[in-house]
Amino acid sequence: MTHLVFLGGKGGVGKTTLSCAIAYQLAVAGRRTLLVSTDPAHSVGDVLDMEIGPAPRRVVENLYAVELDLEKVALEKGKRVIEVAAKIVPPDIYEAFSKYVDAVVRGPGVDEYVLVEKTLDYANSGYDFVVFDTAPIGHTFKLLQLPDLLRRWLELLKRQRLTYVKLSRNIAKLKGETHRSDPLLDFLEATAKRIEATARILKDPNATSFFLVANPEKVVLDETIRFIERLKELGIPLKGVIMNKHREQITPRVRHMIEKISNYIVAYVSNNEDEVYGIEKIAAMGKMIGSVLQILNQSGK
Repeated sequence: MTHLVFLGGKGGVGKTTLSCAIAYQLAVAGRRTLLVSTDPAHSVGDVLDMEIGPAPRRVVENLYAVELDLEKVALEKGKRVIEVAAKIVPPDIYEAFSKYVDAVVRGPGVDEYVLVEKTLDYANSGYDFVVFDTAPIGHTFKLLQLPDLLRRWLELLKRQRLTYVKLSRNIAKLKGETHRSDPLLDFLEATAKRIEATARILKDPNATSFFLVANPEKVVLDETIRFIERLKELGIPLKGVIMNKHREQITPRVRHMIEKISNYIVAYVSNNEDEVYGIEKIAAMGKMIGSVLQILNQSGK
């Protein structure tokens, strides 16, 4: 199975640059790798200094990149729901139902749901590694929370639908009719299985590696420390913290904060350039994260 790699962190800490560097180093090591941008800002193309779109594009040997259009995927998902509904929703309310589904797939929170769905697809994609450049930390936390929330919600919907299905079966039996399978219940059960599988993958250290990217700044470190605790609460193992833009001249307070999470720090990246873009600079940065590659090679065997 494909090994998934997530990089999380506050906006502006260098997640995109490090995602590109990690993906590049994995590819150089002979591991077939897909770099996925899930951040609506889509900066992967800027860092790689090439046009990246919604279909995987070859960057170098063994490395492909894609900028995931979550809105488009959500609309496609909504279309499939409407197709299922056409078989079971009464004609007099079908149009209103279709409009409701269309509004839902364009609403808040849908991006995270779509990414949960896509995660399972990527886990079975055939690549050795899939590296995710995620949106800022708040969105990432919603993504990681979502599988457990969806499982509870789907279980409730399944129970409600099953009550209706059992009643329909009893009525059909009394009439001597053959009861057909219920498309909506089948859809809910299939979706629940996908969400359950995704939740298992995200919590399995042999299937998923989660890294946090931080900078030696108080605000960033405060959020990093909070997120470490949140990951523990969710049961998602943290493989390490990458300290980007590391420098020797820091305040005693910041130094103390770094010491608090020193057991989690797996790499210090001293990057003095304002901008890192293009394969040459990405390759140079990749040489500073050898310990991260070592962790991934052990995890992705």
